Amino acid sequence: MVISVQGQQDGNSTDRLVYLALILLAFAVLAARRFLWGRFIQQNLALTLFLFFCLLSVFWSEFPFVAFKRWVRDMGDYAVLLVILSDPRPLDAMRITLRRLCYLTITLSVVLVKYFPSSGIQYDIWTGAREYVGAATSKNMLGAVCLISGLVLCWDMLLAWPKGKTKRIKLFFAVNATIMAMVLWLLHLSRSATSQVCLALGCIVIITARTQWARRHVRLFKFLMPASFFFYLILNFVFDMNGQMAAELGRNEYATYLRRFVSEAA
Repeated sequence: MVISVQGQQDGNSTDRLVYLALILLAFAVLAARRFLWGRFIQQNLALTLFLFFCLLSVFWSEFPFVAFKRWVRDMGDYAVLLVILSDPRPLDAMRITLRRLCYLTITLSVVLVKYFPSSGIQYDIWTGAREYVGAATSKNMLGAVCLISGLVLCWDMLLAWPKGKTKRIKLFFAVNATIMAMVLWLLHLSRSATSQVCLALGCIVIITARTQWARRHVRLFKFLMPASFFFYLILNFVFDMNGQMAAELGRNEYATYLRRFVSEAA
């Protein structure tokens, strides 16, 4: 047990070297771009104070060196984000980054599920049912990855739609459509009903926001978004819409098994 705890504290040396290299590269890029740190701190005072408090917490931690390493890794996350946001075209940089992450995670998940089932498939400890996890850690996390990837791909294709039908754009749509098909296939395998519903609703919102009607009625569209959310809350609390939707989507099977298991054990 002592060895395992020590191993968890030390972490993986390969991961540590990769993280350190990425962090140094991120700061090198920011230095080459002459990033204005003083201006950034002034405009993000709350975030700066939070990070400073996290650094101070290292001194009263039971494992100060481990806590400091975690803090450095978190700082690296912010540095990588600043590399994207400090780009001359930050929106395009963010879109390209998200697109490439989708390509990587989705294709890797498909490869693991189909050709390396020992890594891409797990089995539930209670029911023994097969669960497809792909490159994620659980079926729900795979559903979340598919949800984010589907929304990013939908947004990406809508932004590229007005650029015409050149060979490059056609190839772009073909690749994105292929990845989107993989997303839907993995989402079906994961059986994550929440992600399926959220993906459908999110795509509807993104497509609606790009229509001429939404552009002509910006204020009305901005009002309908929170209004729809409050309407959903009313339906949920008054008519138990979540329970009814869960039953329709088959989410009550696991709960039924647990209730039967508990009753038999009692």
